[in-house]
Amino acid sequence: MTLEQIYFLAEIIAAFAIVVSLIYLAIQIKQSRIQAKKDAIDVITIRRSSILGVLSENSELSIIIPKGLASSTKLSENEYFRYHSYLYTLFIAIEMAFIKWIKKDLDKEVWKAWDEVIRWWLRFPSVQSWWSRNIIGGFTDDFDSYVDGIILDLNENPDVNFEKQIKFMEAAGLNSEEE
Repeated sequence: MTLEQIYFLAEIIAAFAIVVSLIYLAIQIKQSRIQAKKDAIDVITIRRSSILGVLSENSELSIIIPKGLASSTKLSENEYFRYHSYLYTLFIAIEMAFIKWIKKDLDKEVWKAWDEVIRWWLRFPSVQSWWSRNIIGGFTDDFDSYVDGIILDLNENPDVNFEKQIKFMEAAGLNSEEE
């Protein structure tokens, strides 16, 4: 074998090694992307669970939230602060899910559940009022538009099913009032 043939064979082997390396890298990137989606679902689900868990673990807050949902004007200053803080925390978590969904880092079914969550909360006039008077801000423009769109839709279609909210309020012993 001549030196030229050896050089040619080495180039073929090197090219083959590069192709194999690129294929391996593509597989690793794809697996990393799949794992990132799984991790995002875990983080979002754990976050959702912890936000709801606060209500079951904190008896005072579990009274304040339904009371605020019925009408935040019935809350004392301290209760209003806690109500506001809870809603703010909830909406931050929803925005985190929203951003992951927009970036395609969240499964469609998981986002569907989160979308139902925000629609559930926004059906309460006191939550809509809280959102419109949010003096802290701190949400992305895309999320602001998304929430405003839901509120607009709910207000344009007032006959949207409120059964879940009504049952919740009845179970809590409260009546929902317009603000």
